[in-house]
Amino acid sequence: MDFVEKHRNSGTDITISCVPMDDSQASDYKLMKIDDSWQVLYFNEKPKGVDLKAMEVDTTVLGLSAEDAKSKSYIASMGIYVFKKETMQNLLRWKYALCNSPKGVGDVWILDSACS
Repeated sequence: MDFVEKHRNSGTDITISCVPMDDSQASDYKLMKIDDSWQVLYFNEKPKGVDLKAMEVDTTVLGLSAEDAKSKSYIASMGIYVFKKETMQNLLRWKYALCNSPKGVGDVWILDSACS
């Protein structure tokens, strides 16, 4: 099953592609902190030191074995997001309220047309 199909079958508003990461590379990526139900609590871009340690999660929820989860205790966002059409439309209308008016300009028009 591919990524988009999994998203559609899950019924979630937004799906984020991610990969488990070890200590040696985690600070090079945008990390996600999630809860036990896979809800994203927050992101941290290239954290270091204490901020990096705060991003540790139990990656067994991603399907890793307990042994692998010990060495890969971070979740890096791959920057690939899939949205429900309605969710994307609502977010764009909220963020770019003028996009349907004659005052809308530039990238706002492009973003709005992507969801029409």
